[in-house]
Amino acid sequence: MADRLDLGDLVYRLGFANEDEFLRSLDQMLKRAEQEAQSGGGVGGRAFGEAFEREAKRGVDGFAQNFVSSLGLQTLGSFLGNTLANVFSSGVQATRQFVQDSAREFQSYQLALNVLASSGITDLGGLKKTIAELSAESKVFSENQIAQALAEMIKAGKPAAEAIDFVRSSINVARSEVDTATGELGDLKAITLQLSDVMAGFAIPTEEAARATDVLAQGALDSKLSISELSAAIGPIGNLAKTAGLSLEETVAAIAKLRDQGLSAAESATQLRTVLLALLTPNAGLRESMQKLGLTLVDTNNQIRPFSEILAGIERIAQQGGRGLEYLSQVFGSYSTNAAISLAKSRTALQEQADALRGAEGAAKTFGDQMLAGVEQTKALEVQLANAKRALGEQLAPTRVQLYRDILPPLIAGLS
Repeated sequence: MADRLDLGDLVYRLGFANEDEFLRSLDQMLKRAEQEAQSGGGVGGRAFGEAFEREAKRGVDGFAQNFVSSLGLQTLGSFLGNTLANVFSSGVQATRQFVQDSAREFQSYQLALNVLASSGITDLGGLKKTIAELSAESKVFSENQIAQALAEMIKAGKPAAEAIDFVRSSINVARSEVDTATGELGDLKAITLQLSDVMAGFAIPTEEAARATDVLAQGALDSKLSISELSAAIGPIGNLAKTAGLSLEETVAAIAKLRDQGLSAAESATQLRTVLLALLTPNAGLRESMQKLGLTLVDTNNQIRPFSEILAGIERIAQQGGRGLEYLSQVFGSYSTNAAISLAKSRTALQEQADALRGAEGAAKTFGDQMLAGVEQTKALEVQLANAKRALGEQLAPTRVQLYRDILPPLIAGLS
């Protein structure tokens, strides 16, 4: 049985100078080659070899000038007739698939660049260099993936410099999001948007993006969640939490504590949101009593009370037994009373955890390194292949235009 040939083998055995010359010529004859090789065996191969020679002599651009003389027409016909019947179909199909994948990879990349250019970026050459550098730094995300994430940030209204900082910080998060069943990494576009939402909610400046990702990474470990799950839960309540005086670290600590009660990330966020809303906008009939008990987030001087101070007040009331629990139920509703009491009883631990999160520098990278241990090299090879496809697609783009515009129409007419 004939050995399977890859693209490099075909190029070498046909005597082309490089893969680009081979692909340009092969694309013109591909369908006819398969038909001849499959239907005519050695005779079909020789016939196709003669057709190949005629095309070469007619000056098809990029064709190797000496391949007929170096291999000999009989050798070429035998190779195409006997070997291609077993190898050509799979080899050429793989080549065709590679070319198609390359075209799609470049098209997707180019569309992302178009979005970036529409934002007013003029130095696309410098931007492409930055994209390549980010891909190399990440080791596991292709230039196309980086470009797509940047485009999403631009569409979200971020300036180019901020978009780059967001994507750079999101890379460590996405590296840690490994699907153990498929080996797929996290969606860099989605994760970048999630990080942007969280930072916008807490009004965290772009230059602190790395700190935010480290807090989320450590918080994910503490709450036994993925970073994406934690980010998706916190994003919608970030603005409310900040209004209530909570920092990102305090909010993450609260979510982690509610997770300890068996709640999901989304349920934990919903419970925290209900508690904060009850404290921020109390029921009209309870406002005065809550004010006296120190349970409103805004005091009589219109200042925000520290959350830990309010939690202490909740715990004091809960310790009164039935009457206290009944009052808290009126304040928070039956749905969130347990959440409020749980946070109140854990206020010291919450403060300690929030302090620990402030010192979580480097957590996102460490998390990503741990998740990719043993597979990073494989992922790096996949990225190199994707980048190669993108580069090949870019090189082939003018040729494909010429193929569809100048070569295929007369060739189809001639073979009809």
